[in-house]
Amino acid sequence: MVSKFGNKANLLREAMLRELSAFEEAGGAHHTGDVQADLEHIVALYQGLLERRGRMVPTILSELPRRPELRDVVDVPQRVTGSVAVILARYQHEGVLEPEPPLQAVASLLAPLMVLQVMQHVQGLEIPRLDVEAHVRRFVRGRAVSAPA
Repeated sequence: MVSKFGNKANLLREAMLRELSAFEEAGGAHHTGDVQADLEHIVALYQGLLERRGRMVPTILSELPRRPELRDVVDVPQRVTGSVAVILARYQHEGVLEPEPPLQAVASLLAPLMVLQVMQHVQGLEIPRLDVEAHVRRFVRGRAVSAPA
């Protein structure tokens, strides 16, 4: 399989580009004005990506120090992260969510999914699927702009 793509970096890059394409074809990160629905959509897409390719991202990250040719493969997940950051920043600008660095907000929203995936695959734990609606509800509740007293 690697020979078709030339090397491991090209194989990983192609797999990541396919996932990015699937993410974008499914609507990706978009703003509708309904923060709960928009973030549920994003988290559900990200959860699906991790279910299909969950071992790939940690593998790439762990190999980066030894294999610099993989550096541009990381650009693909960074594009997804960037698009999510734009949506969160827009909701912050609109006064729906408290201001914070958008990439920190992305980490708070999506990192729990990655951690659960790692725990399941690396540690062999049986972990139930994340309840997307409840996760997003807690995320929004913790960052919602409070009405002035």
